[in-house]
Amino acid sequence: MHARPFTPLSLSSPSIFERLRASSAAALAEGKRVFDLSLNCPTGVLPAHALKAMQDCLQPRPGSAQRTVPTRGIMELREAVSQWYERRFTVHLDPKAEILVRCSEVDALALVMRNSLQPDELVILPSLCPPAWIAAAQCARARIEFLPLSEEHDWSPRLEDLDEEVLREAKLLCLGHPQDPTGAVCEISQLRELLALCRDHEITLASVITWSEFALSEKHLPSSIFELPGAREGALEISTFACSHRLWDFGPAILAGGAARIERLSDLASHLGTDPAYLLQKATAAAYLGDDSFLAEQRESLRRRQNRLCAGLASMGWELQASPATIFLWGRIPPKWGEDELGFQEEVFQRSGVLMVPGSAFGPSGKGFVRLSVCLDEAGIDACLSRLAESGVLEDA
Repeated sequence: MHARPFTPLSLSSPSIFERLRASSAAALAEGKRVFDLSLNCPTGVLPAHALKAMQDCLQPRPGSAQRTVPTRGIMELREAVSQWYERRFTVHLDPKAEILVRCSEVDALALVMRNSLQPDELVILPSLCPPAWIAAAQCARARIEFLPLSEEHDWSPRLEDLDEEVLREAKLLCLGHPQDPTGAVCEISQLRELLALCRDHEITLASVITWSEFALSEKHLPSSIFELPGAREGALEISTFACSHRLWDFGPAILAGGAARIERLSDLASHLGTDPAYLLQKATAAAYLGDDSFLAEQRESLRRRQNRLCAGLASMGWELQASPATIFLWGRIPPKWGEDELGFQEEVFQRSGVLMVPGSAFGPSGKGFVRLSVCLDEAGIDACLSRLAESGVLEDA
């Protein structure tokens, strides 16, 4: 394998996102304006049906017993997820046996890692992935091999880059599609090849489709791994409505797979006591069952924001490619900074108040790149572009 060397995360110091939040808070305390393009969720309000479900849970019910939440999640939510899989992917999941509710995408993936990996066993991660994936693997005391992703190949995973020795040792392979941070989407043919490769080497495949509802065209709608025959025997899938349905950071994640695997994961989860609160599960069930017509307008709004941000940056000499499948822009920093994306990010923030995520936070292939999101509304993006232009930081490149 040919990924760049990567220094393990220091788990005794704050994460990159915590450091960015601290920088933002310090600037705001000094009276400065901050344009935070590091966020993961677009602006918008909670869908009315989800908000009502949450409010109903807060109403007093005299004489009612205290609600308890089963480890697998409330049946109402699991049935709602099963119906969504039927509508979205034409895939049937047994809500009683093949669905497990967790607090978040990372909570679900960390559970999979604890279940699949012994200390010093090997997990394969994309060379660009959410920093929390890397942290979760380190917390599981696993060895990490990176599947190289490159700009040359449109950030698409290439199975020929996986060494046979690595495949013999690996116990788990994790793949996000669409990818964070690049927005690349795996076609069903690529998933089929990857599933076959994992099956041949007895590797569990964890498919993560967090951004499944952000695609700006039918072409970029991701597939479920369970659309492939036999996938339940060798794969798991993690999904969530946390961002797409504006449930923000409290939206539970869904972990799906074959009944035997989900039973083992549920047994392990029952010892950890990290089940999502009842009212959050009720709100999420309402989101899965309720009217999602707002998604079309949200996608169109995201398209306008992307076009606005890309055009504004291009007018200042920085060309970035819009993602057709996520809320992110991912691109190489201006030539003046070489591959020093940390220095670029810091100088842009100090001079303009615009906050973005340095690419190296996502893994070894992120050197020299940054991730921006279109989380601000159109007025916020216009103000952000005006401030960048006033600062001159990009013209100086």
